[in-house]
Amino acid sequence: MIYGHKMKSKVEEITSRLNDLADERNKLGLLGVNVKAKTGSKGKNVQTSLIDKSTVLGREADADSLIAKLLEDEDLNRKVSVMSIVGLGGIGKTTLAKILYNDEKVMAHFELRVWVCVSDEFSVFNISNAIFQAVDGHNQDFASLDLLHVALKEKVANKRFLVVLDDIWNEDHSQWELLKSPFLVGSTGSKIIVTTRKNKVALVMDSAQPHMLKGLSDEIALSLFAYNALNEDNFDEYPSLKVIAKGIIKKCDGLPLALIALGRVLKIKGTNIDEWEELLNSEIWDIEDGGGILPALKLSYYDLPLHLKQLFAYCSFFFQKTTYSTRIN
Repeated sequence: MIYGHKMKSKVEEITSRLNDLADERNKLGLLGVNVKAKTGSKGKNVQTSLIDKSTVLGREADADSLIAKLLEDEDLNRKVSVMSIVGLGGIGKTTLAKILYNDEKVMAHFELRVWVCVSDEFSVFNISNAIFQAVDGHNQDFASLDLLHVALKEKVANKRFLVVLDDIWNEDHSQWELLKSPFLVGSTGSKIIVTTRKNKVALVMDSAQPHMLKGLSDEIALSLFAYNALNEDNFDEYPSLKVIAKGIIKKCDGLPLALIALGRVLKIKGTNIDEWEELLNSEIWDIEDGGGILPALKLSYYDLPLHLKQLFAYCSFFFQKTTYSTRIN
């Protein structure tokens, strides 16, 4: 009888949870569908190394400092050195890395350049394979990590290379040691750039001096917001909106991703003061997420039409996968 009672309680708990999920689905306007997984298929993260520099504001000093370090061949006892860019989500780590990767002096300095977006899955084999395919220019199947690393080692031997590992979360030092083993034969001055939200990751990956990326200044943030909301460099022509904009950028705490997302939301709404004030005074800003980006993104999500909310929710079912892009000089 006791066992039966426990089972009944468990069933009731599961039923209650399913009902809650059904309510959430209805609130999102989602439809019930059957999704069949395709064995062996790989989703692709759309992140690439390409960038429109004209849309980037306030990172000139960061870029100049890091480019100078990239071009240095200072450590003769260490052929390959690691540089890390550390900061909150949405603060512009990837954007800064793209600026470095596409700088003309950097492109001329390195014989090989490879960009790998890693995200959640730190697979030594997948990352190594992405890098090999980038420098080799062809897809090739390897039966083991050892065979892959031997081939990769031959490709990078005595060459000065730049590898960007974007969005790293791995804190396992042994995995990093395994990943970097083929690169130790590179030419002096070779660099690996790591972007991460966690300072511990930078330390695990032997980054000597992590570059801590800060939020944008109020002046730059206001300009970035104006560009995305009004296609203007400032709010000189819209003094009534400027006061509201200052309140919004203060809540965004200098995070470029938040400023861009909300600027684009208001761009659709035009210069209606009521719409701008509604966004500024939204209760969503009271959400505490430890990073400051979640409320801003939720505001942009809630502004989407119903069919796009459905698409957004559908995309959440898919995990991020390792992708790469490269240019070889």
